[in-house]
Amino acid sequence: MPNGVWSGGGTAVVVAVLAAPLVLLATQPDLPAERLLAHGGLNVAVIGLGVSLVLYVHWRLATHPAVAWLVAAVTAVATQAALLETLYVAEPERMARGAGWMLVVHVGLCLALLGGATAVRRAVLLVDPFFLGLALGLGTAGLRWVLVDLAPPLSPTYAVVVVLSLALLVGGLAVARGISRVPGLPGWVVTRLGGAVALLVVGETVMHLAPGLGVGPSAYLLTTVSHVWAGVLLLATSIALLRHSIREGHQVVARLRARLAELEEQDRADRARLHEIGATVAGIASASALIQDAEAMTPGHRARLTEMLGSETARLERLLAARDPSALEPVDLDEAIRPLVTRMGARGVEIEWSPSEVQARGRPDDVTEIVGILLENSACHAGGEGLSVDVRPCRDRVEIVVSDDGPGIAPGLRDSLFDWGVRGQGSTGQGIGLHVARQLVTDQGGHLRLLHDPDAGASFVVDLPAVRSSAHAVAGLAS
Repeated sequence: MPNGVWSGGGTAVVVAVLAAPLVLLATQPDLPAERLLAHGGLNVAVIGLGVSLVLYVHWRLATHPAVAWLVAAVTAVATQAALLETLYVAEPERMARGAGWMLVVHVGLCLALLGGATAVRRAVLLVDPFFLGLALGLGTAGLRWVLVDLAPPLSPTYAVVVVLSLALLVGGLAVARGISRVPGLPGWVVTRLGGAVALLVVGETVMHLAPGLGVGPSAYLLTTVSHVWAGVLLLATSIALLRHSIREGHQVVARLRARLAELEEQDRADRARLHEIGATVAGIASASALIQDAEAMTPGHRARLTEMLGSETARLERLLAARDPSALEPVDLDEAIRPLVTRMGARGVEIEWSPSEVQARGRPDDVTEIVGILLENSACHAGGEGLSVDVRPCRDRVEIVVSDDGPGIAPGLRDSLFDWGVRGQGSTGQGIGLHVARQLVTDQGGHLRLLHDPDAGASFVVDLPAVRSSAHAVAGLAS
């Protein structure tokens, strides 16, 4: 068995559970061996019903057609056996009169199981296997009762009993071999089920041959032992299979969740990239349209637009090729912000900004995307009123402040503003940009926060590591 689904201690407990009632019964005075044998058979039959339920659950999970046939067969045999052994326990004298018929039914049931084993690989069961097995088991039990109560007693010669018993043995072992080859179940399961069937068939054969050999009590003891070990195999295998199925189910669910998380992450990455590509393309389109109007444009304005087109087109190509998680490097913030200011201006959105000649540590494209997201967010929600970008060196950090004079952020959104998919009432956006901006800032060792100022619009602060100058580094070492 696979590790973790069963242990030797579990086997010991199962043996104790099955053997203890029989040991207690055996201590009772004047208890016929046939009654003890019937109790052992009843225990195995009840366990067989439990096995059929476990196999049924496994079939529901795996839906292998061969397992459906096995469920039907085990359910049918266990159902009729449980009812039969109950009669042997309650009315042994009555059942003794039909011993001959019982042997004939045993052989017929064995032949039916062999036929079912042949159909396993050739046909698909179109009905529910558990209810089919239950119906067949009840029908077989009803036939046994009719033969016991209504049919004339059948007393075959011992030679006929030997022939029928050997036919039962050969047929039962063939059924056991067929079970061990059923696909759709782990190998250790079908091997143990086949072994349990073999033990039961051997015990039944010995019991039918015992009277003619004059070894009744010994034969009954051997049959009882075979029943107990068959019950141990069935119960241990069913519990282990149930635990194995549960563990496999958990692993499947974990894999599906991991795959779903992976797909969701990829979907978010694709949507974030499309979000930035859309804004970049819009700026490029606006600038291209303006360049076409040569009469309304000064040479300086044309040069700035041309520079922006080249910068944004190159960044767009890198965005389409997927983000490069390269190491942090010095980023000229003027070069990162200038194309954005020109891009927004080409769309009619004026931004107050002055070059700062400040550098930060980061990834140039990511810094441009972060500021671009904040500007697009302010332009969308503030209507382009009072947009400004301010770069503030602060010791070993650099702050980029993007502000507007719009209505600001609603108090109910402040705590979840940077979460994926969160957007304000009436917003036409997707609630993606601010989440992406914060993630990009965090990936570069920085922070993105919203300033709380009830008298102003919205102000976002991007905090990034500063680039230390050589003089600063020497002073730090000297101190």
